[in-house]
Amino acid sequence: MTGMLSAEAGAEATSPAAGDAWLRGLLPVGGALLISALASGYGAGVARHHLESAWAWYVAGLLLLGLLRQAAPEPLSRPVGAREARLAAGAFVLMLCLTWMLYAPTLGLGLLSDDFVLLERARTGRFFARQPGDRPLPVFLLRLLDEARLAAPPLLHALNLLLHGLNGLLVLLLARRLGARPGRAVAASALFLTFPASVEPVAWIAGQQDLLVACACLAFAELSARGARLPALAVLALGLATKESAMAAPVLGLVVGASDAHRGRTVALACGMVALFAVWRVLGVGLEPALHVTSSRYLLKELISRPIAALAAPWAECLAQAPLWTTLSIACETWMLAAHATEWGRGSAASARLMRGTLWIWIAIAPSYAYFYVGPELRNGRYLYLAAAGWAIVVTELLDALARRVSPSLAVASLALIVGAYSVATRDALGHWREAARLRDAVLASPSPTRDAIPRWHCSAPVFVNGYDEARARR
Repeated sequence: MTGMLSAEAGAEATSPAAGDAWLRGLLPVGGALLISALASGYGAGVARHHLESAWAWYVAGLLLLGLLRQAAPEPLSRPVGAREARLAAGAFVLMLCLTWMLYAPTLGLGLLSDDFVLLERARTGRFFARQPGDRPLPVFLLRLLDEARLAAPPLLHALNLLLHGLNGLLVLLLARRLGARPGRAVAASALFLTFPASVEPVAWIAGQQDLLVACACLAFAELSARGARLPALAVLALGLATKESAMAAPVLGLVVGASDAHRGRTVALACGMVALFAVWRVLGVGLEPALHVTSSRYLLKELISRPIAALAAPWAECLAQAPLWTTLSIACETWMLAAHATEWGRGSAASARLMRGTLWIWIAIAPSYAYFYVGPELRNGRYLYLAAAGWAIVVTELLDALARRVSPSLAVASLALIVGAYSVATRDALGHWREAARLRDAVLASPSPTRDAIPRWHCSAPVFVNGYDEARARR
């Protein structure tokens, strides 16, 4: 791996103009020193949201600097041939193994909260609830599985693991499509699969809709870049029937690089489908109350800064080592970004990938603009699931900059440290989900608990936010 990163680093390395180098590095290094000073005070007068906000604005400032200095980058999209097919097949097996090792404990969780509601809707055939948040395809899928006697909770959790592994493969293809070499693409996929904020959609059967819509958006971006118009539009239609987040898919396709005439027509048709879907939602179902939000500078600031901040420190505060992980992750990511930013202004494909990865994050979050909030316990972490694909691209490019500017061995060690920290945090979070399952069993074993005695959450894991009556009816 070290040799691969070293070769890749050398392939794109060029020397900046000596007279301009100090100016190019002034803002990144100065900002990194400031963020590191703040990180050192976390838990001793510096609050988490102060650290997150400072880091998010540092990222925004560097991206603006990069855009102002950026020359036209080289083309990013790569053709997909037989070698790519072999890489994808081998990577898919690897992704499934990694997902299984990390998330195997979810197979014994059973049903939690909204799971009971969705299964009841599936068994009674209520695919269209005629209310905001109506998502018929996941309910229909549950109905098919139930009729085939495949709706046992362990099998439904296993389906979530399969979808998560498939999405890891699609992230690998996304990285390759943006021009990343195989080593970096595999690293991006590993970062995506182990990302701690993804525990909610992967461990929760109700989160299956987030896995499905991410799969649809990633597949649409890949298929539209290949010029496969009908499959791309079919995948988009399935995504729109799964969750309204699929409305971002056409713009994500543009970010990946569907720019020639044929691909452009695919994206144009996709935009038409999204417009028709939006009209149907408004006229047939109505807008969710949360969408009646007045635009403001504060809302814009939150949409720009909060996703980046949440992705940079995906550690639930209920985890014992959350302050330490938060401090180390933001400090490490800051210095990697500083190393990358010193190269901006040369029109490199690496800088273009970094910016496209960041754009992917914001575009993926946009459909949930009115109710996007990921709390300190990582509740609602499912809103970050699709955005985590862009984040994996960003972190991989930062690691690659570290390999070019400092040392490939240090970059490999940093990747191992980040993936290891992500994996430890994910397993710790799954412990809270197992405790939530124990609380569910205790509540259902009680003959008549009062409503106040029914727990809604345990840390980031839902117990009975919804579904208590349906759970009682199943016993």
